[in-house]
Amino acid sequence: MNLYGDTSNFSCVGTCSNSQYRDNSTQRCVVKCPSQPNYWADPLSFNCVYRCPSTYFASNQTDRLCVKNCSTYSTFGDINARTCTAVCGYNYWADNSTYLCVEKCQSTPDMFADNVTKSCVYYCPKGSNWTTFADSTTRKCVTECPSGLFA
Repeated sequence: MNLYGDTSNFSCVGTCSNSQYRDNSTQRCVVKCPSQPNYWADPLSFNCVYRCPSTYFASNQTDRLCVKNCSTYSTFGDINARTCTAVCGYNYWADNSTYLCVEKCQSTPDMFADNVTKSCVYYCPKGSNWTTFADSTTRKCVTECPSGLFA
């Protein structure tokens, strides 16, 4: 069994105390996992981990926690990278109802993917020199309607 230096009681322990996490790189109990190398606090094992468990997302906020839902941080869960992100990646949109980056805006039938805001919206935006339209077949905001459909 590995032992860790616990600074709250200045002893070597197998289990860290007071919501601390085991940092295997330093063999110490820590309140916050180190950012170099990239580690996050796993609330299931109380270890500092390189990748959060499959149902969690790595939050890059100051606490460096693995979280179930990124909404607390006003970010969205990237299901591929398993991280919380402010802006979803290419061909993904931020869904404000699930706080996930999604491939299709379908949490409600009235939402559409908007490329301007990279989020799911109820109404496609209009700018000063452009207008987008809600395409019900692709669930995206488009500047030109598909053949056979009219704005």
